[in-house]
Amino acid sequence: MWLADVENLPAAVIEPLERRVEHGLGLVISLGPTVNAAAWNARVFARDGSRLLPAELGAEVAVASRRDDYYRVKEFQADHPVLAFFADERWRPLLTEVPVYQFLETSPLAAARVLARFDDDRGSPALVERAYVRGKVVLLATTISPQWTRLPESPRTLVPFAHELLRYVAAHDDAPRNVEPGAALAAEVASFPRGLELVRPDGSRRALDGEAVQKDGRWTLPVVDGKETTRIGVYRIAMEGAPAVNFAVQLDPREGDLQRYAPRELESLHRALSVIEAGAESRGDDAGVRPERGELWRKVALLCLIVLVLETLWAAWLGARRTVRR
Repeated sequence: MWLADVENLPAAVIEPLERRVEHGLGLVISLGPTVNAAAWNARVFARDGSRLLPAELGAEVAVASRRDDYYRVKEFQADHPVLAFFADERWRPLLTEVPVYQFLETSPLAAARVLARFDDDRGSPALVERAYVRGKVVLLATTISPQWTRLPESPRTLVPFAHELLRYVAAHDDAPRNVEPGAALAAEVASFPRGLELVRPDGSRRALDGEAVQKDGRWTLPVVDGKETTRIGVYRIAMEGAPAVNFAVQLDPREGDLQRYAPRELESLHRALSVIEAGAESRGDDAGVRPERGELWRKVALLCLIVLVLETLWAAWLGARRTVRR
């Protein structure tokens, strides 16, 4: 959900919205000239972090003249999923050179994370995020409309920024669905599960023992023991009246890494491995025996050629003798 330049949240909306975010809803809040900062602080901010806002809203900050001056993003967390696209030097100016003419000062919570800052004297936060139980809340201190910034007028900036931002806040930190052989399987679902069955890659089934546990509005299914996941393939946890939960059990893809080993690294893998450099003597048990030099196929080819020539001459000689006798 994205709340863009919303004046205030009605009291009846706040509690349902908090519950939704607690259960995993991603929330983006961008500010603007319509926002009533005092009302937002009174209803949606708390110093102990119990409310949604990741920062307390302050006064508006604006340049004296848009024609002569503007703010820009001075620094940002290049390793964060929302902004990692702009870490590349080729794309960095798309974020750091976009003019921002106005924004709201913010005072982030201690548990919040400032992802980007403006280049004003205070280094004011431009983008702030926080975790709210299972969900995420991200606050943009300026507008997502052209009123306070030229961000919407730059598709090369707006599209990757909005795409990565929405993808990040919508992602859940669920248990992995791709595991190695012998690893336990754990899953959560949104509704009460009934008739749980484990479906193996060969199609065989068994009832899944144990009780589901409710937490933060979701249900944690009984864990599938690692003894059940020794076979490579796709596993399913089937439920009555709900879609199955799928898992993939596969080998570590790094086992197929074709990285080259240095000669000494190769020798260290096993005592039977011994590297013999071209033109060097063997360093094995038969240290006094020199390795065969040259290529054997050349000698074999020469020998075959000699045999063919001799056979041809022999056949010609026999043919000549028969002709003389006639």
